[in-house]
Amino acid sequence: MLLRRALRFRRLLIAAARSTQGGGGPPLTPAVYSASAASARLHTRPAAWQSVSEKGSSASDQHVTSAVGSEATSATAAPAATIQGAELTAEDYQQLTPDEFAAVADVYIGGLWTRIERGLREADGEEFDYEVKLEGGALLVSLPYDGLVVIRKDPQTRMLVVESNLFEPFEDKSVQEFRPCGEQCWVSEDEQSITAFLGSALTQYLKKDVKVSL
Repeated sequence: MLLRRALRFRRLLIAAARSTQGGGGPPLTPAVYSASAASARLHTRPAAWQSVSEKGSSASDQHVTSAVGSEATSATAAPAATIQGAELTAEDYQQLTPDEFAAVADVYIGGLWTRIERGLREADGEEFDYEVKLEGGALLVSLPYDGLVVIRKDPQTRMLVVESNLFEPFEDKSVQEFRPCGEQCWVSEDEQSITAFLGSALTQYLKKDVKVSL
């Protein structure tokens, strides 16, 4: 049993890491990060917003500040990986310990960093300022007019949580949860993928065509 779980963990890490190869995203280490810094950032937003998780240990923040029209960062995404012909399933994720899940989720969040930054950089229209960075273990996307998206992991529920104020009324926080359903596949309750959700939300908020894709 322990050997099978160790193999599942290794396969998940390899699959998640392949999604970030060549993407230019920040390096992530398998750790459970503290979200205290992200909480402080959210507290500067409307009062209706709540802080992200306070659990975990401290880690150095890694970030990038970007604007459309800045030097391009090449990004190529690899297809879903399979090890020895066996594709990973939702059950593989559920078999991981909270720390193991956090490690896999950290790598996947690094891949989202690349995709979101690329989508914003390549969005059509006038230039606009934005910032995509890791802060306190969460991925923060700052947009014009105080728009904010926070993507964090929840090792206890085995989900990724997306908090944002991109929908009317803008002073309220929207929360969406995404569960793993396979390699590089995280879906909401209504089966919408996390990349489709983010692309749609950013497009609607910015009134520009923002693609967040593999």
